[in-house]
Amino acid sequence: MWILHLSDVHLALGENHKIRHDLFLKLMSEKIEEFVAMKDKIVVIICGDIIYKGDASGYGLATCFFQKMKEIFGYQLMFCPCPGNHDITSDKPNCFHAFNKFVWDLTNETIINFSVDATAVCRSIEDIDFVLVNSAYHGQHTYGCVNLDNLEAILKNSKSCNKIIITHHNLIPVNSGDRSTIVNAYRLLQLALAYDVKAILHGHGHMENILLIGGKKCRLIGVGSLFFPPEDNLNNQFNLVKYANGSITEAYAYRYIGDLHGQGRVGDFQKERLNEL
Repeated sequence: MWILHLSDVHLALGENHKIRHDLFLKLMSEKIEEFVAMKDKIVVIICGDIIYKGDASGYGLATCFFQKMKEIFGYQLMFCPCPGNHDITSDKPNCFHAFNKFVWDLTNETIINFSVDATAVCRSIEDIDFVLVNSAYHGQHTYGCVNLDNLEAILKNSKSCNKIIITHHNLIPVNSGDRSTIVNAYRLLQLALAYDVKAILHGHGHMENILLIGGKKCRLIGVGSLFFPPEDNLNNQFNLVKYANGSITEAYAYRYIGDLHGQGRVGDFQKERLNEL
C-alpha cells in the first residue's frame, strides 16, 4: 500500500492560489505515477491545518481541491484527515463541527468524526488500522495535547498487527524556540511502543522530520506544508510512503523547487529518499 502524506495545506488562503493548486496537483500526479501502479490504492493522510486561522469558509475550497485530486490522480484514493490547530473554529459546543462536515463531504463516511468525547478514531483499510488522533482537541492554538485514555482504548481494541498513528503536532521540538509540540508526547510514545505501532505521521512544523524510536520499532515521520508560503529555504512538500509486509519499506520527500528546469517548464517537485529507513 502507498501512503500520500500531506499536512498544513492551508487551503483557505484564497482563490488567487487556484493556479498554484492546479499546478501542484498535476505535478504530484506525475511523480506518483512513476512509482505507483494504477491498480494500487493510495491512502491520503492529511495531518491537519486544512484551513487557516479557523476560517471555516476555507473548507469549501479544500473540498474542491481534494475532489479535483480524485479526478486528476485516477487512483482509488482513501482519505484519512485529522484536525490541526488552525482547524479550531468558533463553533460551540464542538469547535470541529466544520472539520467534520468537510470530512463527510469528502468521504461520505461518518467514522472520522471528532468531538470533545471522541478525540481519537480508527479507520481500518485492508489490514492496517489508521488511528487518527486530534492533538488540538483541547481547543488551544499554542500547543498540542492528546487524550491518552481515548488513544489507549483504541490501541487496546485494535486487532490489527499493523497500526499507524496520525496526528497534527510534532512530538519533539525541532529547535530551542519550539513550544508548540504535544505536551504529553512522552506517554504517547510509550503507548505507541507498547502496542507495536509501526509509524506516527504528523505535520505542524512545516518541515520534513524522520526519527526511529524504540530500537527501530516505530518511525516518527513529519512532513512540510503543501501550500503555506514558505519561509527562507523551507520548501512546500509532500511525502510518498510505501507500507508492505508490516513496515515502512520506502519513503520519499518531494520538495517544490521554483527554479527547477525539466520537461519544458520551470518549477517542479524534487524527490529525495528519506534516511533512517
